[in-house]
Amino acid sequence: MAQSQAVAQMFGMRKRRPVERAQVKPGDLVRFTKGHHSQDGLDYCEDWLGTVLEVKDMGVKIQWFNHPFMNMPSVYDEQWWNALDYEPFEVVNENR
Repeated sequence: MAQSQAVAQMFGMRKRRPVERAQVKPGDLVRFTKGHHSQDGLDYCEDWLGTVLEVKDMGVKIQWFNHPFMNMPSVYDEQWWNALDYEPFEVVNENR
């Protein structure tokens, strides 16, 4: 067993899963779900809006445009997704 798998098992983390976000695609306007920003310490991101720049097998890149200190896109990778047991993003406006 690989060391990362052993650590994941030790902490009760789920197995590796690809980011398969059918509802999130490049060009979509997204925000964090209530399930995400209602978690302890995450209320600061309740009003963030961003555009999905890229969706790959193991990550999503989002440019948040109403956050004053985020000039670079945020990348939400496999490790970040695997720590969650809920959907973190909801689509506000779909790219067609």
